Amino acid sequence: MDEYIAKPILLKDLAAIIDKWANLANSPLAPSAIPDPSPLDTGAQSPGSQVQTSAVPVLDQAVLADLRGYQNPGEPDFLTELIGIFGKDLTGRLTQIRSGLETGDANRIYQAAHALKSACGELGAERMREICGRLALCTAEGSLGAAAPIAQELEGEAVEVRAALASNCV
Repeated sequence: MDEYIAKPILLKDLAAIIDKWANLANSPLAPSAIPDPSPLDTGAQSPGSQVQTSAVPVLDQAVLADLRGYQNPGEPDFLTELIGIFGKDLTGRLTQIRSGLETGDANRIYQAAHALKSACGELGAERMREICGRLALCTAEGSLGAAAPIAQELEGEAVEVRAALASNCV
């Protein structure tokens, strides 16, 4: 796989990527121009590692702008409704994670973190998405070792995401 498109997939984005690769296949490229993925660099991180997030904004405004494109005239604000749904889901998922930590249920934490990771991606909350990914990774095989500090980090980021999303509601 050479490309990635975040959900919701917009037809224009998909078409652009298909055009890019279709044109690339028809052009004579030197082998050195084609990226060679390193087998040692999988992009994965160890569960306790942390991405430098200082340069990453709380919300990706481009994702929110794309979501605003789904707004139909005369209907309730689509993005505001989506943010409301996310807020309720976030509350429930954080409760699940706390409960999993209290009871030692790594699977419960994994399920909540994994679902929340997807929801964060939908709204462009990339820092929070990365934290959820680390939390899901460290609990995927039943280990709770690194879960508590990552969950605490998630709680803090959730406060920032809620505030940033609130400023995008109409």
